[in-house]
Amino acid sequence: MARIRLGLSTSGLRVAADRAGNVTAVDATGSVVFQSPAPLMWDSTAESPVERPVGVVLGSGSLTLVPDQAMLRDPATRFPVVIDPTFSHYTPNARSSWALVRRSHPSGKHWNLQPRDEDERLAGVARVGHAPGWPGEYLDRSLFAFDTQRLAGTEIQSATFRIWQVWKYSNSCTAADVDPMQLWHTGGINGNTTWNQQPAWLSNLAQVRSVPKAGYCAPDWVGMDARAAVVQSAQNAAPTVVLGLRAGDEAGDSGWKRFYVQNGTYPMLSITYNHRPTISGVGIEPRLTACTWCGGVPWVGNSTLNLVGTVNDQDGGQVTATFRIRRPGQSTVSQNRTAGHKAATPLAVNSSIADGTTVTWDVAGSDGDLGVGPVSGPSFRVDNTRPVNGPRVASALYKSDNRWHGGIGVTSAFTFAPSLATGETNDIDHYTYGWQDPPVTKVAAAGGLGGTASVELAPPGDGPQNVFEILVGVAG
Repeated sequence: MARIRLGLSTSGLRVAADRAGNVTAVDATGSVVFQSPAPLMWDSTAESPVERPVGVVLGSGSLTLVPDQAMLRDPATRFPVVIDPTFSHYTPNARSSWALVRRSHPSGKHWNLQPRDEDERLAGVARVGHAPGWPGEYLDRSLFAFDTQRLAGTEIQSATFRIWQVWKYSNSCTAADVDPMQLWHTGGINGNTTWNQQPAWLSNLAQVRSVPKAGYCAPDWVGMDARAAVVQSAQNAAPTVVLGLRAGDEAGDSGWKRFYVQNGTYPMLSITYNHRPTISGVGIEPRLTACTWCGGVPWVGNSTLNLVGTVNDQDGGQVTATFRIRRPGQSTVSQNRTAGHKAATPLAVNSSIADGTTVTWDVAGSDGDLGVGPVSGPSFRVDNTRPVNGPRVASALYKSDNRWHGGIGVTSAFTFAPSLATGETNDIDHYTYGWQDPPVTKVAAAGGLGGTASVELAPPGDGPQNVFEILVGVAG
């Protein structure tokens, strides 16, 4: 048997083979859709099987396998001989995949490998360690990539890697008799990963003396702590984390183990995580506005304010909002709220707070495990003292003498000035004026707090008219 010609037909795919015999089929974007590791042939019934590579020739509408003729003619070869090209399909750009790397086939690509024979279907396709009864170069490692895209910015509480172990070299069911297997954090893997192109083995995460073996200790899940690797992936917002399995002792047969990555039984990465809550909508209701001459700092007096903030929890848990108000005699206020619901605490601004006091405050949040903040709210100053007297008003033309002056459309300057009581602080910010009560037109005090203001006014009609004026301090 010199050649085995197989028909090959694709739609929208480009098929190519490299020098080692690895075959890939890629789509128009360059994403691998099908892949076949370099095919092999072996005498399946021998106690110490012999394995040889199989040549690959791609033609128009065909894939031809070229068996090793020396092996087929060798009298020592035990038939039947398995010649096995295996194609694996996977979703392009998938972030959860695996690769087997084999020192015996240093350029062979074994990406998302599926069982190729009855032995692999029963004992598992993933493996670590040196294969008993095979030459020294038959050493395997297995690497697994998991999607961690949604973990960016989370706090990782625990992460456990689990894999279904079916076979090992030792027949003992006592852990102390079994050589350890190691779990590593590695660099990235892809369809080009081979023994010669392995990722960096970054850190040894854990090791376990796992005992499952079919017929002796019963196949079972084996778990190992992978938290350190997942924490790093979450902190770096990495789309994947790759975990590698290898034997603790790769020189002898005692580290040989095999695992399922097939038939619905796949390695798992179980992660417990928590999103840190966030705070939004921090402010004061009703909204405060600074006066014209207040340097951007609002003043408040004789009113009740609501200090507000919303604690958000992406995981939907119960949260607590804690307000801290810094002014004499005010304690910290905590409120429990459902995530995403506004929390508010009232603050009475009255004579219990001395005039001129600056009030600062903030709000922090917690989901019971992780906290956020504090986030500072807008500060303000206190002025509970309203002006005692109304303003003084003067006009060169329109005088308060009950006599006729000017007329409709005849303007004159009106000047407003504070009229202070004894000991009163002159903190007048602006005046409101108009021909109706209450007046609504505003004019700022000239030059700063306590200044006068002048406006040009003309009476709206004949007869006696009243100009209404209000002077307004920093707190309104």
